[in-house]
Amino acid sequence: METDAVCEERIRRGGTSVVNVGCTYRTTSTQRVRTVVSSPDPAPEVGESFRVVFDPKKPTSVVTAQYLVSFDAKVPYLWQIAAVLLAVAGLLLMTVFS
Repeated sequence: METDAVCEERIRRGGTSVVNVGCTYRTTSTQRVRTVVSSPDPAPEVGESFRVVFDPKKPTSVVTAQYLVSFDAKVPYLWQIAAVLLAVAGLLLMTVFS
């Protein structure tokens, strides 16, 4: 489910860049949830809202909507595809040279 979250805290690493954001959002049952997510780019200021996607069965499991459309979200799938292609190539080579 997608909803708006409000930034309550900017969490920095090394004192300069914001890496995580403490935020609150409301679920479909109007339950208020506080959690920490990886910061979208650019990082929201305290009080600003941004889109998040959460699992209705586990409301604390949340990511920014921006992350879901980013390249980082697709990397695990690329590794799986590469592994399958290597396995198929290996089977073909074994078949041809056997």
